[in-house]
Amino acid sequence: MLKGIRITNLFLDWTVSKFDAYECAIAYGRANIALYQSIAFAEQFFTIKKEHIALNCGFGKEESDYNIRFKLKICPASMIIAIFVIGTSFLIKTIKSKMKEI
Repeated sequence: MLKGIRITNLFLDWTVSKFDAYECAIAYGRANIALYQSIAFAEQFFTIKKEHIALNCGFGKEESDYNIRFKLKICPASMIIAIFVIGTSFLIKTIKSKMKEI
């Protein structure tokens, strides 16, 4: 159902910065884990086509910066199916809760 949502031309340029080299390396490692695990998790549900992904370590700077852009393409049929499934499950839960009240 969600594979009808596609993320294409994913461009991410992220610089993780801390003034201290040790703190910057730790922050870079944490950002690396978070970034690639998030992409891997999202790929289970959506189709993702990566154009450029770069994670850099910026020693000596206090502020991190990033640049991200992508195109989101949604198949109309998958949206109709998603709305139908969500609506149906909401209706079933509502009916079950009303039946318990009676």
